[in-house]
Amino acid sequence: MLISEGKISLTSHTIFNGPLWALFFSSLLKFFSYFFLAFFILTIFIFSVSYIIVEETIFLSSAELVHYTILYKQKKEILFKRDFLLSKGLSQNSEAIVALTKELDEIEQSLKPLEEKIKKLDLIFIVPNKAEIDTLSTEISQYSKTALSEALEKKTGPIYELLKKRAKFLKENFTNKECIAKIVLLANMLPRKEAEKLALLLEANVFDVIDVSSLSDSYKEELVKNLRRLRFPAVISANNLSIKPEGEKAEELIKEQVQKVFPESKTQLWILKENEQKWDELANKFKEVSGKLQILLTKSQAEKLSEEELVLFDSLQAQYLQLKKELQALAVEPEKDLVVSFFKPVPKENPPAGPAKL
Repeated sequence: MLISEGKISLTSHTIFNGPLWALFFSSLLKFFSYFFLAFFILTIFIFSVSYIIVEETIFLSSAELVHYTILYKQKKEILFKRDFLLSKGLSQNSEAIVALTKELDEIEQSLKPLEEKIKKLDLIFIVPNKAEIDTLSTEISQYSKTALSEALEKKTGPIYELLKKRAKFLKENFTNKECIAKIVLLANMLPRKEAEKLALLLEANVFDVIDVSSLSDSYKEELVKNLRRLRFPAVISANNLSIKPEGEKAEELIKEQVQKVFPESKTQLWILKENEQKWDELANKFKEVSGKLQILLTKSQAEKLSEEELVLFDSLQAQYLQLKKELQALAVEPEKDLVVSFFKPVPKENPPAGPAKL
């Protein structure tokens, strides 16, 4: 070290052989050590992330499940009709069979995207009274197609009674398809074990307490409402869904409702069974008044209405609004579509190979 004119200067000897040089190399070594460690960790992270399972959001609505139910029913009906005609001697190339096959192909095309979505979600499907339906189907399957065809033609006998009883359950399920679709969606939002218990409840009347804590309050209300519409007196207490025993209180919970279609908008809604006759009378009157109004509206576009027709138009319009109000007052609530989002893992197409087997 040299000191001249009050300044301090470092000689090369001090730099290369002194403690500062050692400190410099030590710091540089630490820098590269941390750098390579960080690079290594980042490389491992990027490699791992490339194989992390990605979640896909899949939206499914009750309307889609209802549409699936309708298409599936149409498919079964066409298959039955085609098999029946073939059993009667019609050839595969006959006009009737070709038309049915074409119709069946169109239904299959419509079903395909819905079936793919349902398969991807691995939904638990719920078929009310499935245990009864399966028992009846097993009994029916013991008879030949010829015997079944004869029973349907004669509409009498033990075989026909079996067919009629099964048809009653199937018809009820089809009528209640909107309720069932919503229950299926809500059930699949529950843990698998709880969803299976709910399925057993509807399919075989096996009662058990179901934990519904994973559902929001609005979804809990929706589940209870639709179970009651299927005549299950459901209640939720402390996040547990249970079925009240039969009795006066249970009957009050499942006060029977029927589904109707509003004559103007074709919107589905529910009314109390006790109001069904009144609804039908008002609905018929509403259609009559609406038809007369439409005639006058159409005429007014082509020519000027007379004074008498204008007075009639005002009267009909007042009746129309009043009848609409009375019909709406009978509705428990309009039927709304339920849309639910599911999160499903999407595995990589080429996952990393496992350890080699020796």
